[in-house]
Amino acid sequence: METLAISEIPFTSGDHLCVHFDICGNLPSPLSSFSLSAWEVALSWIINCVVNHKSCGQTNLRSARKLPSRLIAVGEKDDFSDIRLCETIEFEVGWQYVTLSHRWPLNGFSFKLSEETYNEFLKNIPWNQTPQTFKDAIIATRKLQASLGIRYLWIDTLCIIQDSEEDKKRELGIMGDIYSYSFLNLAACTDSDYGLSAKRDKLSSHTCIIKVGPQSQLPQGYYAVENMDDHRTEVVQSELTSRGWVQQEFLLARRLLIFTPQQLFWECACFCASEKRPGTMIPPTLARSRLKEKSFDNPDLWMQHPGSEERDFQFYRLWMNIVGAYTACNLTNPEDKLVAISGMAKQMKRGIEERDSYLCGLWTRRLELQLLWRVQEGHRRKRQEDTQRFKYIAPTWSWASVNGRVYNHRTNREAWEKTQPMVKIEILDRPHYENNFGRLRPPPYAALAITGLLLKVQMEARLKPEPGFVHRFTHLTWHRLQFTETPVYLDLDTPGDNVIDVYCLPIVKEEYTAGTQLVCLILKREGSIPGLYMRCGQLPWLRHWQHEFISVAKSTKLSESGYHAAHEDGQVTILLA
Repeated sequence: METLAISEIPFTSGDHLCVHFDICGNLPSPLSSFSLSAWEVALSWIINCVVNHKSCGQTNLRSARKLPSRLIAVGEKDDFSDIRLCETIEFEVGWQYVTLSHRWPLNGFSFKLSEETYNEFLKNIPWNQTPQTFKDAIIATRKLQASLGIRYLWIDTLCIIQDSEEDKKRELGIMGDIYSYSFLNLAACTDSDYGLSAKRDKLSSHTCIIKVGPQSQLPQGYYAVENMDDHRTEVVQSELTSRGWVQQEFLLARRLLIFTPQQLFWECACFCASEKRPGTMIPPTLARSRLKEKSFDNPDLWMQHPGSEERDFQFYRLWMNIVGAYTACNLTNPEDKLVAISGMAKQMKRGIEERDSYLCGLWTRRLELQLLWRVQEGHRRKRQEDTQRFKYIAPTWSWASVNGRVYNHRTNREAWEKTQPMVKIEILDRPHYENNFGRLRPPPYAALAITGLLLKVQMEARLKPEPGFVHRFTHLTWHRLQFTETPVYLDLDTPGDNVIDVYCLPIVKEEYTAGTQLVCLILKREGSIPGLYMRCGQLPWLRHWQHEFISVAKSTKLSESGYHAAHEDGQVTILLA
């Protein structure tokens, strides 16, 4: 218990200067996340969720229950000599367990499960070698064991055989299920050297209470001065949540207990709170999960009639929002691009049922809308194979083929209902995945046969002088028509040559009150195969000359090497890979 007393200090509130107040305080300040008062708050959140939040416990919103292959039994002995690895093959399905989200060091962990340490860990996981964050996760699980009887913990480093590609492939493929079915996920938004229970700064852990005097322009009384943006600064902007894998872990876990250097945070589908405001809902706009809005556990999503337009729209909007947040994160291994989102893809598949198919991070229904992603300004853009020359990640029409944050602004209802497709799309080569939704297997790779209008255009490019990566072209020329300063969003860091011969493929026609516009993909010829193209960008709108564009495209013949098949109406079929 600590009291601060400071009088007559200027205090600014908006444009007003308030004087004559006291900072006073019966200010209890737990100096550790494992202190008695802090843990009492955490336990109250957990129990309240279990007892009162029906949607947080509904397993009917999830796929068939499946335990991880291994769990850590946290034991009970004071010397921690009974901590060991357990194989779950003989476990009953109903066993509860806790998971951990944590940061990986750049060079990985030296203390890990391997072929060499496997039998040793089955007997005992040596406490004196265990990293501090893992120790604290074990201690936290023991606290849950004492209160709720939960005695198992899952940590990727200690439950997946790190030097076995076969084991990693299998376990990473069910990572979404592992977090989805965990009773609680512990999230370490702290420095890995200090673990979950890092000592807090005494002053910054306080909630400052102000007594306002009679000369103030505010009504007299006591006021709490708090940082209402602490969830964003301590959680959303932490290094942990910049990890691509953690995006999936946070969204799929039913309950999150988040450890930061200054306080605990709570997130579930029904409630978000902080240790400083334990009974007060954090404003949804500040919460990473945005409560039900971004959750597959939102019952409102599942109450919509299967196959209805409303249900499809809600799920696709959710998916595109998830992709936008996910691609802003970092992945140590670029090959994990599709793997680290596969758990969310499985949940998505359950929502849209058998009427749709997964396609390299997109879905076959309304595929024309999903092809219109673009890379956000200011984010690094480089196609995956540029950095991993011999590693194929995804076809160029998939957002997974580029590094950098991507988004698709066509997630509103108007775009969903009023956008007309300008192309017909056929999937030539169905992709083959590891674990159904994960990494693409070697050839044949996914290719689309797209039938539509195609017009060769010449662009003379110059990079905007201000920061960002939107390229504006001084001229876009076709059939003697020229456009100045036409915005084109390129997928790559640089436009290459100053003058670029590319092809413009209208994908959709958008109808608005002010009129209609075409939205096009920008393509480049690839190799010697007739009609084979790669995506290189997007032309987001073409309004004033769309009729002329369509007319010229219909009447202009491409060379035979420029298409896979030609049609009488002026349309051609090309291959997009």
